[in-house]
Amino acid sequence: MLAGLLVELHDTTRLVAFVTDQFGITFFTAAHDASVTARCLFMPMNLHALSLVLHLPEQASFMPGEFRDLAEAVSSVQLRDDLLSMLVAGHETTGSVLTWTIYLLSKDPTALRRAQDEVDRVLQGRLPKYEDVKELKYLMRCINESMRLYPHPPVLLRRAIVDDVLPGNYKVKAGQDIMISVYNIHRSPEVWDRADEFIPERFDLEGPVPNESNTDFRFIPFSGGPRKCVGDQFALLEAIVALAVVLQKMDMQLVPDQKINMTTGATIHTTSGLYMNVSLRKVQQEAELALR
Repeated sequence: MLAGLLVELHDTTRLVAFVTDQFGITFFTAAHDASVTARCLFMPMNLHALSLVLHLPEQASFMPGEFRDLAEAVSSVQLRDDLLSMLVAGHETTGSVLTWTIYLLSKDPTALRRAQDEVDRVLQGRLPKYEDVKELKYLMRCINESMRLYPHPPVLLRRAIVDDVLPGNYKVKAGQDIMISVYNIHRSPEVWDRADEFIPERFDLEGPVPNESNTDFRFIPFSGGPRKCVGDQFALLEAIVALAVVLQKMDMQLVPDQKINMTTGATIHTTSGLYMNVSLRKVQQEAELALR
């Protein structure tokens, strides 16, 4: 059971699926409700952001009118759904971006060396600071290119609010769901030169970080418009800091003769994991010896 559990729980999507499949959604809901009850009974309101949210309804009468209805509407079910969204959107996506970026770099020694050289030059052996991010231009382009080849999510879902006719005379009725394949757009040879190749330099290092606006919606890893991902800037910051630290300290080589297959869900993840031979970089070994 434990071995199966470890296999099943290597990413968040499988965690949710495992709990649902093994115990049913009632188990997930019951666990959530027990946690909520415990926090409401035993945790003072000012000690935790979650507790503040849980106590919103009882504080509604003391709030200005424009906030009162919102506070009264907070429910346990809504909170559970929001927390699940945060778990998947705030963890699974960035983890998948880092996985595929490291995979692509490990297959391109020239790009990996260039990224590590940039990290060494900018960081000078220390941990990254916020102001370093804008100087890690090539590393950011590696992440951008990884998100082009392996977007998270690979498909966007939108619902038409009015009847419409899309280009190509595709008629859409109000209420219909429309699926947009980000994966196909990002790999379309009609949109990108050498579409299936990992080429970080395709994005100008001296230009702006690519997004939906400055690429005419050719590059939409965070969607676009008023309902695009609200955490896009934090996700990029989180990814580049984590990747910079990894590349600063480690050398990585793919374990040979493994098949890297994709499984899609909320993100694109590896079907059976991604195995690497990891070692301390020589510069890191020298730095540690100097401290002894």
